[in-house]
Amino acid sequence: MRKLILALAAAGLMVVTVPTVLAAGGPRLAGKFKVVGTIHANDFGIPDGTTTPDEFKFTAKCPAPRACAKIKLDRDGGNHSHYKSTLRKVKPGVYKGTEGPYPYSCIDNNAATFTAKHTIKVTKAKSGKATAIGGSTKITIANCDAASFVNYTLKGTID
Repeated sequence: MRKLILALAAAGLMVVTVPTVLAAGGPRLAGKFKVVGTIHANDFGIPDGTTTPDEFKFTAKCPAPRACAKIKLDRDGGNHSHYKSTLRKVKPGVYKGTEGPYPYSCIDNNAATFTAKHTIKVTKAKSGKATAIGGSTKITIANCDAASFVNYTLKGTID
């Protein structure tokens, strides 16, 4: 009888602590998200508030259902371009990482590059999985006199 009571107590403790541990790690960020970037600051001459569609694919390598410490981001840049980076969890539901440097077509310098710093925040989740994201991207262009930066805010939903 004593073993049965201890087994039931241990099972009850697992039922209570497992969701708490998962919640502490945040929701799992994985899958394809349709993202809209809204431009806020730039030196390209693009009007504030201009939006641009994008697709972000997050790949989680750790076992489900937990949130991973690192995830891969494959950003579809259009024209069959894919930009890859690794994001690191900085707190539950928040990831940061840098993409690039990648070559950039600049009218005054063929050696120009761009780097994008992403901050991704899970804004909505269901059953421990991210269903909506927000955040920001700050793009810096190096070795290009024509333009040097673009700052976006991001909103996206699982595809």
